[in-house]
Amino acid sequence: MTGHLTRFIPFRIRNATLSTIHKYSFPRALRRIASLAPTQIPNRDLLESVRAGWENESWCGRTDYLEEVVKWAAVTPGPILECGSGITTILLGLVAGRRGIPIWSLEHDVNWHERMTSLLHKHRIPGVEICLAPLRSYGNYSWYDPPLDRMPASFRLVVCDGPPQVSTPGERYGLLPVMRDHLGSNTTILLDDTGAEDSVLLRWLAERSATPKFFKDEASHSFASIVLD
Repeated sequence: MTGHLTRFIPFRIRNATLSTIHKYSFPRALRRIASLAPTQIPNRDLLESVRAGWENESWCGRTDYLEEVVKWAAVTPGPILECGSGITTILLGLVAGRRGIPIWSLEHDVNWHERMTSLLHKHRIPGVEICLAPLRSYGNYSWYDPPLDRMPASFRLVVCDGPPQVSTPGERYGLLPVMRDHLGSNTTILLDDTGAEDSVLLRWLAERSATPKFFKDEASHSFASIVLD
């Protein structure tokens, strides 16, 4: 009996602690970012605070990737497309949305779409249009079904961390063919969980001229920024 209690108490304490962090630290970190000048980039410590308070931490981007996202969000001159909503949605709204830059976020999961919509409203995140966009088949690959007729003519920044790679035929390849007419020259794509030998990236580079730059953090997590020609 004692052994069971010993194992049970730390579990409850851990979950209570995580709940407290999210309840108090997460909103405080968001307020600190909102208090920055519109073109000021949140520092690493502040991004770590946001990430630590995020309830879905195992599925959010690592800090190095988040740093790259907010760096581009602070300077991009035009609309942003996000593939897969999450912590980056909130950061994009706080950094780019406050500058009047529209953000279109595609989310295929109904429950997560509702959750993100609620969070955006609760924390008063500006500039984000979160679209429920189910995954559909395009033949030899699947991707979101975006509201193309309502979307901007050209996106200048794409933050791509969806759809789920393992369960989606073609993984994230669909971004380029589906959104081709909305991705002009000098559009930057931030692609998470990728490297120089990634099959999706290689297919993109075979179909469209672009300049990739690769990043790797201390945990060997890789991502890339791709500037389309």
